[in-house]
Amino acid sequence: VEANPGTMRLEERTEAGDNDGFPAARQGYLATLQVVTVELGGLAEDRSGKARILVNFGEHAREVITSEIALKLVETLASEEAIKSMVGRAEFEAVMSALRNTVLVIVPMENRSGRRLVEGGDPCVRVTGRGVDPNRNWEWDWGVKEPDYVASEEYGGPRPFSEPEVKILRALLQEHDVHAWVNVHSGMHAMFTPFDYVKEVPKDTSVVENLRILGKLRDLHCPKCELGSGGATVGYKAHGTAVDHLYMEGKVKFASTWEVFGVTDADMDDCARMFNPLEEREFHDIVNDWTAAVLQTVKLLPVSPGIPAYELFRPLTMEELPVPSDAKGLGQWHRDRLQQVSKSHTSLPVG
Repeated sequence: VEANPGTMRLEERTEAGDNDGFPAARQGYLATLQVVTVELGGLAEDRSGKARILVNFGEHAREVITSEIALKLVETLASEEAIKSMVGRAEFEAVMSALRNTVLVIVPMENRSGRRLVEGGDPCVRVTGRGVDPNRNWEWDWGVKEPDYVASEEYGGPRPFSEPEVKILRALLQEHDVHAWVNVHSGMHAMFTPFDYVKEVPKDTSVVENLRILGKLRDLHCPKCELGSGGATVGYKAHGTAVDHLYMEGKVKFASTWEVFGVTDADMDDCARMFNPLEEREFHDIVNDWTAAVLQTVKLLPVSPGIPAYELFRPLTMEELPVPSDAKGLGQWHRDRLQQVSKSHTSLPVG
């Protein structure tokens, strides 16, 4: 980042968590997150003419691989040659054009306190250092507990936005007024749309169109990935999640959760193997595939009418994207609209 001061910026943000509702031993909790902002068209005060995307990694402590992808992504964005190597010569010009018209905000590791516990010898820690799952601390449908709820895994805090990590993310999302959010996890191979709190995809044409973008990403980078709503695909419903809040309350046009790796038949206490590739070749394949997927996402987002189109290259049209009719959480309403090919793509004003 320091070698590219005109296009990349690293900052640290610190926030305090709420004290009310916690025992004394868990009060006074602070979190500091690193944030990397990348604008290959040049860092600017006025970003209203650019698409704005936030990609978040390392929300759950044991999902170590996700932050490795973040590191590779930042390294790749620091060099045009690295970008060309990652996406291939045929895709390079289009991807670079998209990147020059994009603000990419990267949070490499949201849950730093939990990660310290993992590195200290407890590879199964999911929550933060004070025992809260930050992906249950958002306001939409917060506090609902399923019959199989386990507090050590899913405690959402005493109230929405009690946690400093979530406060920092909310501030970033508001400051940048993002068009797209990708939350990167591991535990299985999947790409989710909302909803997490029910087992269905929203009856929203824009989400159906986003499914087709995810279908293209699956074809390119993760053929084994499942698609659909989180609640229908992952095997349980989750409440107070980021993706549901950002879709329902934040009105983010493209909100998706990615699950980049998982060994679902691993022993429950073998978390290192369940959530992270342990073999060197597989590790590099996962890191490279999902780094390339982020870059392709920047290129593909303008296919959706809800995302500002870049002027310097022709994005794919909806007709050119796959129809992922196997996605989970679909009803007849969704299937009908998946089959309806968008006739045109109209650029929306950016801002």
